[in-house]
Amino acid sequence: MATIEAVDFFYLRMPTVEAIADNSQDSLLVRIASGDEAGWVM
Repeated sequence: MATIEAVDFFYLRMPTVEAIADNSQDSLLVRIASGDEAGWVM
């Protein structure tokens, strides 16, 4: 069974925030690392 060694969070957003609410202006990426392998979730 693999052991999770690291969980990293990356918050990305547009430089200028518009007054629209369509969830296209920011995003959270999560990287999970275990040994030599890594997985990404958005």
